[in-house]
Amino acid sequence: MKNLLLTLLVGFSFIFFACTKQNVITDSSAALTLKTDTLTFDTVFTDIGSTTLSFKIHNSHNQAINVSNIDLAGGENSQFRLNINGAAINSGTDYLIGAKDSMYIHVEVTVDPTNEDLPFIIKDSVVFSTNGNSQKVILIAYGQNANYYNAQVIGDTNWSANRPYLIYNSILVDSGQTLTIEEGCQLHFHKNSRLYVRGTLVVNGTLENPVIFRHDRLEAMYDDIAGQWDGIHFLKGANQSYINHAIIENAIVGIRVDSLPVIGNGQVEYNTRPGIYDSLNIIPNVLVENTTIKNISTSGLIGITAVVEMKNSLIYNCGQHNVQLEFGGTYDFDFCSFVNYSTNSTVGHSNPILRMANYFGSATSGIQVASNFDANFTHCIIDGSNEDEIEIDSIGFPSSQFKYVFQNSLIKYSEAKIDSNRLIDALINEDPMFTAIYEDDYTLQETSPCIDAGNKYIGASIYHDGAIRLDLFGNDRFQGILVDIGAYEKPQ
Repeated sequence: MKNLLLTLLVGFSFIFFACTKQNVITDSSAALTLKTDTLTFDTVFTDIGSTTLSFKIHNSHNQAINVSNIDLAGGENSQFRLNINGAAINSGTDYLIGAKDSMYIHVEVTVDPTNEDLPFIIKDSVVFSTNGNSQKVILIAYGQNANYYNAQVIGDTNWSANRPYLIYNSILVDSGQTLTIEEGCQLHFHKNSRLYVRGTLVVNGTLENPVIFRHDRLEAMYDDIAGQWDGIHFLKGANQSYINHAIIENAIVGIRVDSLPVIGNGQVEYNTRPGIYDSLNIIPNVLVENTTIKNISTSGLIGITAVVEMKNSLIYNCGQHNVQLEFGGTYDFDFCSFVNYSTNSTVGHSNPILRMANYFGSATSGIQVASNFDANFTHCIIDGSNEDEIEIDSIGFPSSQFKYVFQNSLIKYSEAKIDSNRLIDALINEDPMFTAIYEDDYTLQETSPCIDAGNKYIGASIYHDGAIRLDLFGNDRFQGILVDIGAYEKPQ
């Protein structure tokens, strides 16, 4: 009986495998259906691996098909790498694909360095042999050499735009030293990396060639993801830094400025300002002009007992606050747009756009109140999807002063907590009427209440020798007596 059962099992097995073998198509006219003929990678830094791209090969026939060979044409010398059917190999044989079924090929690339400054192209192909047919998918990647920095201290130096700069494990501009970054430079930061400044940072971007600060993943899928690197951090002692025409994006914090400037740097020669402005007129830790900060996972600009000036700039899509001013300090903002409508899926918006506070609290030192808080907002827009976009968190103390003013600005808030004496020609809870919020276009429509709601004879527009005469797009603000509110002037 056992022998009979064994004979039957062997017979059924033979019939099964014979039928399976007969169901594999071997006709020379039968080939694969390739879902793509070219796989193109975004620019890849030399020595840095890419993300994985994939493509699908499909059997469109009613029978199984056997792919006798899958080969990376460049072999082991190729800068590309394959994963075939779950195995990290560049060549394999006999892959059976069932009727109407598919199979994925995964590809990565690491680009070898060259002496070229401009991006260069590398190519290879994946070759498929099926029933005597040869088919291929072209692989293309654009390589880019870079200047590499890894946990380094920077002395007096000048960075030009010949090659991008790739930073690992953060860099520090040392005390008494200046890093000057010329127009068109691109700085790419690896995860958990930061630009620390204890000395001076000078960013000389232009309208046509801004300086870019962003993460090191160049694939398009990472373009708008927040929190991919740490940000720019001005430490205690940093002073007289200048950022002009920069784009700072996809960081945890855009710019953080700690502590008052070092004593003994003198005073800025401003023209006479209206009495409502209470600023100390001391040299700022950092002056930011014509700059965009966007897609930040926490706060776009943080000042902690600092002196900061920002002119003609835009901050949008921040997970906590666009502007966060803590533990006192002196702050001037003119012709700035601070907006947040949750247009980025990686950035939530629940906290107010602007936070102003004059104290610091910790478990060890308790509550400390700053002696001075002074913030001036002129020709600014503060608007978003929350009902209240301004948070004032002050603690009264006999020797402390908490001052602020919103002049010729559009602001959004719901609580009656703002001192009305600190509102001068302000627009309250009006729709700024941006051109296209969900396309992150914060220029003004023709009927915007912000048009001609400013005055070129007040605020920062009368000093700095006309440094902000042009708006963020290069349009002339001073075509008439009145100017528009925000970072963009509507051309007449």
